[in-house]
Amino acid sequence: MKFTIGSRLSLYISVLLTISITLFLTWNSAKGWLSYVYAEDPPPAGLNEAIQVESENSQLYFLLAQYYENYDFTAPREKIFELYRKALQLNPLNYNYWYYLAEFLSTEGKREKALYALNQATQLAPGVVSLRWAAGILASRLGDEEALKRNLHAVIEYDTERRRKAFIVLWQSLRNGDSILPVIPETALDDYLNFLMDTDRISEAQKVWGKLSDTDEISEYTFLRYVSTLINKNMARSAKNAWAGKYGDWEGIWNGDFEKGLTNSGFDWTFSSVKGAQVKLETNKDRGNSVRIEFDGSTNIDFYHFRQNIPVEEHTEYKLSSLMRSRDLPTKNGPFWEIYCIQTSELNVKSEEILGTTDWHPVSVTFETPRGCELLSIVLRRYTSSRVYGNIAGTVWIDDVSLKKIR
Repeated sequence: MKFTIGSRLSLYISVLLTISITLFLTWNSAKGWLSYVYAEDPPPAGLNEAIQVESENSQLYFLLAQYYENYDFTAPREKIFELYRKALQLNPLNYNYWYYLAEFLSTEGKREKALYALNQATQLAPGVVSLRWAAGILASRLGDEEALKRNLHAVIEYDTERRRKAFIVLWQSLRNGDSILPVIPETALDDYLNFLMDTDRISEAQKVWGKLSDTDEISEYTFLRYVSTLINKNMARSAKNAWAGKYGDWEGIWNGDFEKGLTNSGFDWTFSSVKGAQVKLETNKDRGNSVRIEFDGSTNIDFYHFRQNIPVEEHTEYKLSSLMRSRDLPTKNGPFWEIYCIQTSELNVKSEEILGTTDWHPVSVTFETPRGCELLSIVLRRYTSSRVYGNIAGTVWIDDVSLKKIR
C-alpha cells in the first residue's frame, strides 16, 4: 500500500515537472516568434516592440542601432552607442557587433576606442577574410599603420580576388615601398611584382625581384615580362643579369638557330601580327628550326615586326651574320637587317636586301658600337615602296643568326 502511494506521488510530481518544462519552453519559443513578428513591422517601432517581448536577444539591439545610425539621423548618438553596448553586453563574442561599434566610434572621432573595438573584432575572428579586409580599410581611415598592415597581410595571403585592391590600399595609405614589402607574403610576391610593373614602379619591382628570384614562386609569364620591362626601360644590365640568372650567361644573339622555339619576349626574338605578313616557326628534318615570313601581297607594308634586343659593349666592332633564302620576292624594296642602338641615335646600319628567289646564302653586316651603346635592336625590315603597285608578296626564311665581336 505504501509503495502504491509513493508511486502515485512520484507520478504526480513527474507530470507537474513535465508540464512546467513544456510551458517554459513553449513560452520562450513563443517569445522568440513574437519578437520576430514585431521585428518585421516597420522600424524602429517593430524592433522596440520585439525588445519588449525578448529583452535578452542581442541581435535586436544591434539591428536597432544599425537602423538609427544609417536611417534616422535625428537619433541621439549616445542612444546608438548604448544599443551597441547592450548588444555586446548580451553577446560579447559576436565580432560583427565589435566591428560596427568600431565603425560608429570612428565617425564620432573617438579614434582610440574605435581601434580597441576593431582589435576585439579581429581577435575574435582572425580567419574571416572579409572582416580583415573591412578592418584594413577602417584602420587606414583611422591612420593606424600596424593594424592596416596586419589585416591586409591576411587578405593578401588568403584572398587572391582582393589581393590587387589590397596593394592599391597599401600604396595609397603608406606610399613607401620599403614599408609595404614586409607586408607581402612570399606566396603573393609574383602578383605584387606584376602590380608594380603595371603601375610603373620599376625600382620597387627590382627590390621584389631580389626576393622573388631566390624562390620557386615566380611564374614563367612574370619572369619574361620582368625582363621585357627592364629592356623597355633601357636597363640593359639589370635585364641581362635576370636573364642570365635563369638561362645562363651568353654573348650575342640568343636562340639564333631558333631551336628553343619563340617565346616572343625578353632577350628572345619578339614578333607581332600585322596585316600583310605572317611570322611562323618552321621545322625541317634536315636543318631543324627556321623562321618563315610570308608576305601575302595585300599591303605595301612597312615591316619591322621581327626583332631581338641584344646587350653589347660600347666601342666594339661586331659582325652580324645569318643564313637566308627567298621565294618570289619583288626586285625592289625587299627585306633586310637593320641594326640600331636603343640608347643613342649614332648607330644605324643595314644589310643588303633579299630580293627575288634565292637559295640559302649568308647575309652579313659589320659595324662598331658608339659610346654609351649597351643595347642593340636587330630588326628584319622592309620599307614601303614608292611605286603605285608596291604591295609585297613572297616568302623569306631565316636561320643561324649570330653576332660576334671582331675586335
